[in-house]
Amino acid sequence: MIPYWLKPNKVGIALFIVFSPFILLFFILTSFLVIPTYWLWCLGNIGLVISLPVAYPIFMSLGRRIKRKNMKIRNILWLTVAGLTFCFCMLSAIFIACSRNIGLPFGYYGEFNRVKWRLQDISSIKILRYNQHRDITLEDFWFTLQTDEGIKLDLAFFDNNKTYQLFDRSDGLAVQKPSGGNWILYPFGPDERLESAIGQEIRNAVDVLENFDKIAEVVESDRQKGVPMTGWEGVPRSYFRIILPSYFARFIVSTKTTTNEHQKQEQHIESLSKGIEVRLTPKTPNGKHHLNWSPYGKRHKLIEAGNGLETKIYLGPNELSPILARLEKSNNSKNYDILKIDKNLNGSFEENEILETKPNIRREKMWSSFKTIIDIPATDPWTGNSVINPYSMSLWYVEDPKEETQEKVLRFTRRWWLEGKVKLDETDCLILVSEMKMDGIIDKNDRWALAHANEPQPLYLSKNTQSITQHAWLGNDAYRIKEIHPSGRKLTIEPYDPNITKEEDLKRRDRYSEDREVPRSGKTVTFLHDFKKAEALARKENKPLFIDFEATWCGPCKTMDQLVYTADVVVKAAQNVISVKVDGDKQSELKKQFRVGGYPTMILLTPQGEELKRTSGYLGVKGMAVFLNFKLSKK
Repeated sequence: MIPYWLKPNKVGIALFIVFSPFILLFFILTSFLVIPTYWLWCLGNIGLVISLPVAYPIFMSLGRRIKRKNMKIRNILWLTVAGLTFCFCMLSAIFIACSRNIGLPFGYYGEFNRVKWRLQDISSIKILRYNQHRDITLEDFWFTLQTDEGIKLDLAFFDNNKTYQLFDRSDGLAVQKPSGGNWILYPFGPDERLESAIGQEIRNAVDVLENFDKIAEVVESDRQKGVPMTGWEGVPRSYFRIILPSYFARFIVSTKTTTNEHQKQEQHIESLSKGIEVRLTPKTPNGKHHLNWSPYGKRHKLIEAGNGLETKIYLGPNELSPILARLEKSNNSKNYDILKIDKNLNGSFEENEILETKPNIRREKMWSSFKTIIDIPATDPWTGNSVINPYSMSLWYVEDPKEETQEKVLRFTRRWWLEGKVKLDETDCLILVSEMKMDGIIDKNDRWALAHANEPQPLYLSKNTQSITQHAWLGNDAYRIKEIHPSGRKLTIEPYDPNITKEEDLKRRDRYSEDREVPRSGKTVTFLHDFKKAEALARKENKPLFIDFEATWCGPCKTMDQLVYTADVVVKAAQNVISVKVDGDKQSELKKQFRVGGYPTMILLTPQGEELKRTSGYLGVKGMAVFLNFKLSKK
C-alpha cells in the first residue's frame, strides 16, 4: 500500500513541475557556477543529489492538502507566485553573496573584493587589471598595478584565508631574486633598516605600496651589495608577492625574529656597504708569472738634438717632472742602439741610466728594443708614507730602410702590474690590476682581473680582464671595484648583482659573439696573394677589386680570417669581386700607394682601379657583406 504522501495528484504534480527547475538551479549554481566556499560547495553537491527525491513527497502532500481544503485556483496561483518569489530571492542572495563586485565575506569573491577595495584606497597606485584562480576555493588572485612614477608591478595574493591580515600589522618583507638564492629580510619597526632608510613608518601592505619606489631603491642597493639572509628561517605561506624584473618581495605575517638577529643583519649590511679593502703590491715579470698581454705601444715623437733623438715621457702624478729619454748611435753603428733615460730627474745621464741593445731585423725593418724599470714616487694609502712603484717597461724604436723620410717615434708599453690576496665568501682569491692608459696612475681607464688563489693562471690572461668600471666574475658570483687608490696599492671591492647570469654577461661582452653564430658551410673567401695578377683579373672579368691589407702580427686580421671570411653570407658576396690579400710589411710600396696607416685596411676598387670605398679595423660579418656589395647596390 502506497503512503498518501507518495501518491501522485494533479495539484502536487503541477507544483513539482513548476518548482523543481528552480530547486535544481539553486543547487547547480551553488555547486558548480558560483563556488562560494568549500563547505557550501559540499552542501550544494549533496543537495543536488537529494533535492528532487525530497521535493516530490513534499509537493504531493501539499497538493493533497490544497485539494482537501478545496482551495480556489486563484489562491493556488497566489501560493505559486509566493513560492517563485521565495526561490528568486534565494538565488539572488547567492549571486549577491558570491558576485565579483559585491561579494560578502563568506563568498567566493569576498576576500578578493576586500583586498581590491583596500588597493583602490591607495592614492599612489592604479589598478590596471586583475584576475583570480577559480577552484573550489579562492586559492590566489593577482593585480597589475602602476605607481605614480609609471612603474608597473604584479601583486599576487596567496592563501586567501589570511590575505586580509596583510593590511593589518605585519612583521616585514623578504626579498629574493626570481631565479632563487638567499633572501634579504627587512623587519618592520622604528629602529629597523627599512624605515630608517626611507624615513617613513612601515607597518603593512598599504605602507609598502605607498612607498614602493623608495623601498625598491633600498632593496636594489642592498641586492648589489650582496646582502645575505640572516635571522628568519624560510618564508611562511601567508604573503603577497611583488614581482619585478630583478627581484620579488614577500610580505611576512606572524614571523618571529630576535633583536640580536636584527643587529647581526644591520652589522653585515654596514660592513658590505663599506666594501672589502685589499692590499696590492707591485709586481714585475719573473720566471713564474708575467702578463701575456699589453696595450698598444704609447707613441712619443722624437726630435733631433745634437747627434741623437730626444723625447719626454710623462709618468706618475702631474707634479712630477717629465722623464728625458735620448736615442744615440754607438761608434760605427748605422742604427740607434743606445737609449739614455734620466730616471732620477737630475738633468744628466748616469751610468746606470744608459741602456744598450743590438738592433735586429723584423718584418723587413730594423728594431732597437730596450727594457728597464723606472721608479715612480707614490703615497702608501695604508701608512701615508712615500713609496716607490717600480714601473717595468719595454721601449722600442723602428726604422724602415726603404723609407727615405719617416716619422721618428719612440714607443713603450708597461710590463708591471699590481697584485693582492683577498678572502671572498670564505675563498682565497687573487686580484690583479694593470695599466691600459700607461701614465703611471691607476684609475678607471685601467683594467683588473679576479681568480681563485689555487688557480692563478687565468689572472694573467687578457680575456679574463675587464675595465675597472666593470664587474668581474668569480665562479657564479660577481664583484666590482668600489674605489681604488691612484697608487694602485689599495682598492675596495664589493659584491655586485648584474641581474643577468654569467653566461649572458660574457656573451654580451664578447664583441665577436654575433659573428660566431652566423651560418658556415665550410667554404671560405678565395684570396689571391699577387696584387698584379689580381688587378689584371679584375679588369678582364670587369669585377671590383677587393684588397685586404694585413700583417702577420695583426690580431684583428687573424680574427677576421676565422670569423668573417668563413661566413656563408660573406663568401657569397665575395663571388662578385676579385679578392687579394697584401702583407703591408712586405709590400711597403703598395702600402704607401694606397695610404694604409694600420691593419687591417680593406679597400674596394673599380675594375679600372678607382677607389670606391675603404675601411680600417675589424669589420664584422654584416658590415663586410654590405661592404662587398657596395658597387652592386649602386647599379
